[in-house]
Amino acid sequence: EGYNNLGIAFQKLGLFEEAVKNYKKTLKLKPDFSLAYNNLGVVLKSLNKLDEALLTSKKAIELDPNYGLACRNLGDIYLRDGNSKKALYWLKKAVDVDPENMRGQYWLGKAYYISEKYEKARDQYIRILSFKPGLHSVHHDLGLVFYGMRHYKEAIEHVNKAIRANHDLPLYYLTLSRIYSGLKNENMAMAILDSALSIDRSLSETWLAKGNIHKS
Repeated sequence: EGYNNLGIAFQKLGLFEEAVKNYKKTLKLKPDFSLAYNNLGVVLKSLNKLDEALLTSKKAIELDPNYGLACRNLGDIYLRDGNSKKALYWLKKAVDVDPENMRGQYWLGKAYYISEKYEKARDQYIRILSFKPGLHSVHHDLGLVFYGMRHYKEAIEHVNKAIRANHDLPLYYLTLSRIYSGLKNENMAMAILDSALSIDRSLSETWLAKGNIHKS
């Protein structure tokens, strides 16, 4: 327990290599500790060591088949690794064993979106918002889904809701600008990017987006 808690502390500080050492010490002392396997998988994922992360997360589930957090983590690793089919399988399982976990529900919606299953992604995000209507990240991602479906009015509406709920994230402005640019409304797209620059002038993606509009 002590080594595991030390690992958690190092993980929270962003000292991932130290966290790995302590989780491995934990597992030497208690090789059937599913929580430590999952924690180790999360840190290895942060270090982009996806093959190792997959193995440790699978071990956590092998020890505890109904470990919803480990199922979610395994699904996220597969998503990062580009295997959306396996990601969907494990994220669905995570939601089945822990339906109250909104983060698992959110990642399932993200997996549907990345797999271009837009209608399922839409339904998943709407389900989350029915429980927690103020989640700005979900409104933003739902806007992306509607944009993928070419439902532009709904796309703009939800990204604007995300901005109203949290107006300090340049990403939301970039998405909204992209939608207007796709609609050939370059003046509006440029004005939105200027709003993003008023928040953070150091973000290269914003300047790149402005350059692309000028180029077009």
